[in-house]
Amino acid sequence: MSLFPTKKKGSHLFYVCQLILNIKKIKFTKQNLSNIINNNIGHPSMLTLKDALSDYGIQSVAIRKGAYSYDEFETPFVCSTCNLESL
Repeated sequence: MSLFPTKKKGSHLFYVCQLILNIKKIKFTKQNLSNIINNNIGHPSMLTLKDALSDYGIQSVAIRKGAYSYDEFETPFVCSTCNLESL
């Protein structure tokens, strides 16, 4: 079972934003959210996600996980991971 109903490139941004907005009980229209995401200059990217959520009043910060455990972060949160050996 997939969290995202489609594999279309960039569409996961929409579903992540929609999920966060619903959790935070912020009113939005799917059309407006879609326009915000698809018209972002960085689409698709984490910056697009940050900008879209900012448009709805949700602040964000960039942090390094370091030695912290994921369960120490306030939820919901979105993260990007990478394999340090591949850098």
